[in-house]
Amino acid sequence: IDMADAYYQLTDFDAARKTYEQANQLAQRLNASPEVNVRLLHRIADIDITRLDLRQSLRTYEQIKSIAPNDERARHALMELYYRLNNRVEAIRELDELMALYARQRRPDRIVQILEEQVALYPNEMALRSRLAIVYRRLGRHSQAVEQLDALGELQLDANMRSAAAETIRQIISLNPPGVEEYRKLLSTL
Repeated sequence: IDMADAYYQLTDFDAARKTYEQANQLAQRLNASPEVNVRLLHRIADIDITRLDLRQSLRTYEQIKSIAPNDERARHALMELYYRLNNRVEAIRELDELMALYARQRRPDRIVQILEEQVALYPNEMALRSRLAIVYRRLGRHSQAVEQLDALGELQLDANMRSAAAETIRQIISLNPPGVEEYRKLLSTL
């Protein structure tokens, strides 16, 4: 591991990756703790990202997830990699799994934080806005929920998803925000 770290510091990523892989194989043969394997795999995945080998990094993070299902860093990295590889369905699946992990840990602050970050990065992603609105609503943050639902409705209308937009507007109306009559008019127009 020290040798691989030295290669990494010298920016010899090929030698560092190969040495980390050898260390990981040795750790597996010696039945080292899963923490050691996970630490080595994280380093390998980091090198793959540095080398822009996103698919290999994805496979390594999936391996980490199978060893340590509660590894937040791996789950977050998987979500980001899926977005970078333009696989939005898998990215959302990973996001849902990450949010479920935070829910089991009773960390609603992390759920809100991760959703807000993702909405900021991908403002046109309807699934993200929908999830953030649901979380805001459950936390009693109705004005923020209305804001997300309003943006979601606009995206749905732009995508010619009229029935989905009508349902979104119904959700807004159920929150009884200021200016609710405007939403009622829009709903009747739809």
